[in-house]
Amino acid sequence: MKKQFFVNSLIYFIAIVAACLVNFIGVSSLAVKIVNLFIVVDFYISAIISSAVAFVVVGGVVGALAYFEAFKSEEFAPAKLLGTVSVAGLFHLAISTLMGFHPFIAGGTKYLAGLISMGEKFDSAGSAADIYLWEYLAAFAIYLVFEIIAVELGAYLGKRRRAQQKESLIASTDDLRA
Repeated sequence: MKKQFFVNSLIYFIAIVAACLVNFIGVSSLAVKIVNLFIVVDFYISAIISSAVAFVVVGGVVGALAYFEAFKSEEFAPAKLLGTVSVAGLFHLAISTLMGFHPFIAGGTKYLAGLISMGEKFDSAGSAADIYLWEYLAAFAIYLVFEIIAVELGAYLGKRRRAQQKESLIASTDDLRA
């Protein structure tokens, strides 16, 4: 049982890191370029966009993973998911801390920490040196809570969808027998 718990934590960790990488390489920069077509985007606006897009991308990826896992197994265990994603988050925190919360590994944590720390004065990547560790940890915790909510919601919806399909299948077979 413990072995499966750590395997699931590793899977969620890989999914989180992959989502952060995809967000950094393509989605975040594409979103900034699209918004730049309509308004002039400075670093502050870019940080807001990158931070918001990271919420959507990372939350969406882990939520979809939980959806398909719950759909396949028709199981929704909130406490088990909470523990699994929390352990994956601890792995992610350790790697992110070692890498200096760089956006390719930590998603929008650096941008959110800069916004928490400096607000509108967060106007360049060089000002990230002025961000304290507790602000990085607070931003990371906000992202982790959002990821946990996305996983719980995805798993709930996956189990519910599977149960609905099962009921409709049973109802359709009952109609055929009658």
